[in-house]
Amino acid sequence: MSGENKNETPNTEDDGNISEENYTNALIKKFEQAIEARQNNDIDSCCELLLHIIKNEPRLPEPHLELANIYLIIEKLEDARVHIEEAITYLENGGQWTEIDFNTLLSLAYSTKSEIYHALADRDEIVLNSNEEEFTRLIKISQTAKKKAQELNPNQHIDNYQGGNPMYDIEEEEDSEESSSFEP
Repeated sequence: MSGENKNETPNTEDDGNISEENYTNALIKKFEQAIEARQNNDIDSCCELLLHIIKNEPRLPEPHLELANIYLIIEKLEDARVHIEEAITYLENGGQWTEIDFNTLLSLAYSTKSEIYHALADRDEIVLNSNEEEFTRLIKISQTAKKKAQELNPNQHIDNYQGGNPMYDIEEEEDSEESSSFEP
């Protein structure tokens, strides 16, 4: 980071207020630093920078999406869930910040959501305690998110096991005896 303070505030105008352009540029720079930190496997710095951006501008979906991915990787699943829900909400309300194709970005967000909810369903406290109702709920959310991701961007590769493992197929008919068999 060449001696820069990651949390340094942008230059202010003479009246002490930050111009919108300087503010936006400072956030963009922090986001780029966060992506660089992630590429360098400096997860702590990446998270710190992303959280700083969110603290200053919580409506930006891309930092939430990046945090959700990181938290999924390091198995902070509840944090991942919170950030992916925020990312999707802001994206669907027109909060996109980067120049990535909207459908591609939203599809990536739904794909990430699918992975997160699949991982939530696979937690020991769900599987080992035979919490069938919660397991089914989480897998249905995962499957719905996967389907939405595929609809938004049919050409995007989404791992087949994410929310679509036949072992976890949840039938639409919840009342059926056969569909309620829970075999983790």
